Amino acid sequence: MTRHGPLTAQGLGRSPYDDVFQGTGEADPREPIQRYDERGRPINPETRRINRDVIRSHNEVMQVIGVAEPDNHDEERKLEESMQELDRYETRLGNTLYKIGMLTSVSTGWVIKAMKYRNLLYKRYHHVPLVDFWGFEQSQRSLIVNIGAGYPALALEYFLQLRQPFRDGLGTWWSRCYGVLSRWVRLHLNVYAALQQVEIYPASHVLPNWRFFIPFTSLSPIPPPPPPTAFTASEICKWAGKAAISATPLLVIILCDLVRNRITEQVFYQVYRRLPFPMNRKRPSERPSAPRAATVPPAPEELPASAQAPVPAARPEATSQPGEDDSVTERPVNPRRVRRQSTLSTSHGPTTATTSEAVTALDLDTSDDEEYRGAEMVSRTLISFDVEASDAVDPAPGIWSAELRANGDQQASSYRARGSGRARTYRVNSLTEMPAQLAAIIMAAVPARVLMAPLEGITLRLLVKLILGSRGLSTGDIYAPFDPLPWGAVANHVGLELVHFLAQAEIWAALYQLASWCRISEEDWKRMDEEDEAERRRDNQASGGSAF
Repeated sequence: MTRHGPLTAQGLGRSPYDDVFQGTGEADPREPIQRYDERGRPINPETRRINRDVIRSHNEVMQVIGVAEPDNHDEERKLEESMQELDRYETRLGNTLYKIGMLTSVSTGWVIKAMKYRNLLYKRYHHVPLVDFWGFEQSQRSLIVNIGAGYPALALEYFLQLRQPFRDGLGTWWSRCYGVLSRWVRLHLNVYAALQQVEIYPASHVLPNWRFFIPFTSLSPIPPPPPPTAFTASEICKWAGKAAISATPLLVIILCDLVRNRITEQVFYQVYRRLPFPMNRKRPSERPSAPRAATVPPAPEELPASAQAPVPAARPEATSQPGEDDSVTERPVNPRRVRRQSTLSTSHGPTTATTSEAVTALDLDTSDDEEYRGAEMVSRTLISFDVEASDAVDPAPGIWSAELRANGDQQASSYRARGSGRARTYRVNSLTEMPAQLAAIIMAAVPARVLMAPLEGITLRLLVKLILGSRGLSTGDIYAPFDPLPWGAVANHVGLELVHFLAQAEIWAALYQLASWCRISEEDWKRMDEEDEAERRRDNQASGGSAF
């Protein structure tokens, strides 16, 4: 054992395995009884209390003379709760506006999509100019049929696609069976809505009959082939080939839907990453966080199919805003405003730290007692200044200060640091992200509709001819599956596509203006909170006065 061995042993405490040696001499009656914890270390609650009182009084003096800045935990907590409430308010508002925008966009596109389907299917539309197209539609059918044909079936299809009720409580096997059955029902609902738009099924029938979902029935979109004349191998093969031909339109619809969703997904990523949207660059001292998921409901599709619409897996990689540097630049520091370094004296020796940093509150001893680690525990950090002699001229007195800040409330500190001016901070929530997401969905659907229009026309003609042929009805007014469109029909289709895009752009502009009008600044939100608090105090005073 070295020279300081006994002192080290005394500081660490008596081991439970050491023998207890009673001292000799007269005991001091005023000396308090020494206490030990379960590990044999000496403890003294009275000394602890005295040290806390001394440190508390010292810190109070430092605060009174203006050297230390007191922490206002209540105000910071109120500020944090207020900002969280503002974020929740804007998130709810953004989700509501997003749903309104998607519903309005789908409803507007549904009417225009019906006119595009009839233009691709019937021969009588190629001689109608675009300016007279709506008048010609009104002369053929009523306004309710033009707007609402197939809409109930489409609404039920979207409900099954988004909600998928009763699936969460099922097991794995039953969940898979329910998923396959749900896709089959959604596919037929979408096909039924498209056939109502082209007047194959009457618009008065809101939802299809149950036989519509069973293949090879009289109402199914997969019409039954003629039965085989004999039960021979060749006749059975012919019947199977005709059955496959009957099911070809639905298989092509599924394939078209997958291809269109893939195109929409890829275009959405490329468009969304190039649009301005709010984001905050990570500071060098912060840990990198996971990318925010940009959950986007399915875009309004233009093909009578029911495959799952693309949902982007993750938000595009954060990039800097245009016109801003990639690095976090700091404002130039005024030399006259630089604070001195202060020596923070603790029980473990002096430690030099800048006064602008947060000081961690240390415990009064190294024991594991939880008794004194409550909310009333006072930091034992003492503030003292080590002023060194220097030839430089000292600035005017009264501008130096030191700060005592707790090591908690990191989120409140982030709200307090918004006004520091070191980096521009944006509010990122559903309300601020809604314009970019909705614009990306609208623009991503345009190339998918244009590229899939020829295949849509072929599939729709083939399906309608099979259904009408199985009923023995005439198909003379319908284009052959692979007949090219006349130039008049092509011009009408391009014009309707432009009208479709412009209508959705107007919807986006209206929602963007509404979102901008509904946004509330932090200053206005704080003022509203103060007014509400003052009104509550007046109500409490009035109720207290009336009680007497």
